[in-house]
Amino acid sequence: MVHPRLPRGIWRNTYKIPAAVEFLRDCREEYVLYADSDDAVLTGDPARAIDCLQQSGGEMLISTTPHADYVFMPEMQGVFESAARSAGYGTGKALHLNSGVYVGRRAFLLTFLEEVAKYITEYDARYPQYKLQYGRSLNPPRPFPLGCGSDQNIFRFIYPRFADKIRLDYTQRLALR
Repeated sequence: MVHPRLPRGIWRNTYKIPAAVEFLRDCREEYVLYADSDDAVLTGDPARAIDCLQQSGGEMLISTTPHADYVFMPEMQGVFESAARSAGYGTGKALHLNSGVYVGRRAFLLTFLEEVAKYITEYDARYPQYKLQYGRSLNPPRPFPLGCGSDQNIFRFIYPRFADKIRLDYTQRLALR
């Protein structure tokens, strides 16, 4: 399998999404584990990720974080806190979706990431700059999350559309953040 090409220049976290979509289109494995984060650590043997997914009952299992930055979509903080309570983890710290580590069935991941890719533009900002520029006004230049440069924010934004198939790893069996 050929490795996808990543754009050159200033890195944006959204750059990895088209590369992942390209990879998934060529991949023939049933399950895919994705780990790409400078602030998350895989826990245990990565081979057990499939067992974690199967035990979750979902098509995709995503790592979690205590980080709750919802500047442009404040209503989503309640969505994730409510989901954690419903799953029995309302008092934990890592209640929020973290896009750095996930495992899933290839077909579902492809569908999900193709939806994520719809919010990526060639002019994506680096999220810290995007937040600094537009955070005070709460009035981004395009409908959020289009062009925000943050795969995690896009994952969080579209999560409700896929919530019936996605499970969040509140016990942090996949990764620590």
